[in-house]
Amino acid sequence: ALQAWKYFFITVPAGATNLTFTTTNATTDQDIYTLFNAKPTLTTYTCRPFSGSGNETCSAVNPSAGTWYLGVYGYAAGSFSVNATVTTSTPTYSISGNAGTTGAALTAGTKTATSDASSNYSMTGFAAGTYTVTPAKAGCTFSPASLSVTLGPDATGKSFTATCGSLPTERLSNGGFETVTTSTNTAADGSWARSSFTGTSFNTLVAGTGGHAGAAYATLGVNSTTSTQNLDHAAIAIPAGATSVTLSFWVSIVTSESSGATSPYDKLAVQLVDASTGTLLSTLTTLSNLNPTGSATTYVQKSFDITTQKGKTVKVRFAGSTDGSLQTTFRVDDVSLKSDG
Repeated sequence: ALQAWKYFFITVPAGATNLTFTTTNATTDQDIYTLFNAKPTLTTYTCRPFSGSGNETCSAVNPSAGTWYLGVYGYAAGSFSVNATVTTSTPTYSISGNAGTTGAALTAGTKTATSDASSNYSMTGFAAGTYTVTPAKAGCTFSPASLSVTLGPDATGKSFTATCGSLPTERLSNGGFETVTTSTNTAADGSWARSSFTGTSFNTLVAGTGGHAGAAYATLGVNSTTSTQNLDHAAIAIPAGATSVTLSFWVSIVTSESSGATSPYDKLAVQLVDASTGTLLSTLTTLSNLNPTGSATTYVQKSFDITTQKGKTVKVRFAGSTDGSLQTTFRVDDVSLKSDG
């Protein structure tokens, strides 16, 4: 039974997002009043629906932490039920620290961040738990490679040491021969030139279809006559501080020699030559009619570590040679010489 006021209270924790009071199952008309940190009165309150029904609701969004009071004022004897619901958000946490270098990409769970100009990073919005933080940046190694971090509370000072070298740089120009617009022996930009030949003369730089990528390519061998062709790239300075130097190219080899041949009658030597003296520094490989690729448009890539040539100025040479019968054609495209340093 109820006459006049009846009071109730609830302690709301910090971080609550909603507080709702309700009265239900009322048998008479009763009004509810709410107030923070004090009992409400008929004139002092936060919420008062004043609906003319005994079943009423009052809500507070982001309620202050502390004691909230509910006052029920009845106009006649009766009964009712009271309920108070507090909604709280799931707490979230953050991970922060120093990546050891700018522009590093860090991941932890589904979260990502990029280190700023001071190499600092921060990732937010984590639920409590344990995460693995992993940094990455091209050309860099990190110590440690990753960190296991347990959250709840925030984790700060989760830092790395980065060791970064320079990214590989292309040192060779016109590796795809794309400046060649008319079949010739000397590229107009000076990147490639047939440095010598014997026997049958033909254009070693081809503008047309049949390259690995793009339109142009280089070709050697070609004729069923005894001949040689040397195709050189202009001088390339390899940095003395390089720690990685790689020469690569794509090659297609089509031959009329017998599939059962066991001798390398027609050859393509890939060489490095001292740019100043013309001295042969290294023959990286010698391909021949024994290494056919199946068709003119079927290319394979060859790659060589030439770090031992760091500090030198070199020319890349493709040297073709053929005997007097049964032709072999060597097509070369997309030549690259990259180094750091």
